[in-house]
Parts: sequence; structure tokens; C-alpha cells
Amino acid sequence: MDLSKWHLAEVTTSSKGQKTCQLTNDHYSVSFNLGSNLTTRFGPSTFDKNVETSRKSLDFDITADKQITSMLKEIDDWAVEYLHANSARIMKKVMSKDVIRENYKPLISQYGDNVRVKTKINTSGHRVCKCWDEDRQACDLPEDWLSNEYDVQVQIPHLWIMGSSFGLTMETTNVLVRPIQNECPF
Repeated sequence: MDLSKWHLAEVTTSSKGQKTCQLTNDHYSVSFNLGSNLTTRFGPSTFDKNVETSRKSLDFDITADKQITSMLKEIDDWAVEYLHANSARIMKKVMSKDVIRENYKPLISQYGDNVRVKTKINTSGHRVCKCWDEDRQACDLPEDWLSNEYDVQVQIPHLWIMGSSFGLTMETTNVLVRPIQNECPF
């Protein structure tokens, strides 16, 4: 992946006070295939279970795909370097690489031997994630996310900044759903 033309725009603040910087690749959105045959632990969920929202968190297990893991680490390394070189413009103060690394929330996380990537997914609205079945026909998002495998396309639209923490937002934009084949020895 060529990151040399990636660029973070100026910081914008939403009406709710959320700070973001749009990410582009040579003036185009940053999107790519995250992987094939991916699984999820929980399916789409929200931190506050009592609030119904169409924007949810969705993690995928990427333990078995060293190439994806390596690519996402490369993106995280790029973000740390870019933020270090542009901290005065983006963070409004010069920051050391160590401070940036300490406050940056990476795309991937590791729990024991499991490597996961956290994404956001829009389950309704004008930016709803598109879903496809094995025949490449449009279908609804699954109700039971745990019984399927997914080919996943993502986009990284922006960098978020909240207090002293910051990181890249990865959104699931397209999923191809494939039921997990449970082989029975009988």
C-alpha cells in the first residue's frame, strides 16, 4: 500500500464538539479490502446498550491474516509519523513521537493470541453498509453475525480527536456474507 499521497486535512469541529480531520489519498477517499473469511466476536454493538443507534462498533478477527495485520500496522506507523510531522497544525502544539504514540489508538488490538480490528458500521441511513450474499446479490445485514464469515471492504474517512486521545476511524462499507460451514463427522 502506497501511503505517500495520504493527507490529513485541517481539523473541523462538529456542532456536537467532535474534532476530526478528513483523510484522503491523492484527493480520493481511502478504501480497501480488509480481508476474506473474517469472523466477529459480537457483531455490531454500542457501548451504551440502552441507546438505539444506527452507528455501531464492529470488530473482526484478523489473527490468521498476517498480511492484513502488517498492512494495518503500516497504516498506524504512518499515522504516528504524519502526526509527529504535523502536530503543530493538527494538534495545535508540537508533540514528541513518544507522546503521540502514547495517545494514539491503533487500528488493531491484540488479546492474547487473537488480533482484532475495530471498525464502525452504519446499519441504516444514507451511509448504510451494503451487504451481499454468496451470489453477489444485495441482501439485508445479517441478524446473527456470529454464524457467518465475511469478505469486508472498509474506508478510513478521518482521524478523530477526543481530549488527548486520537486515532483513525475505520468504517465497514461493504460485506459479503457467507454462512460458516460446520462440518459434521456423521
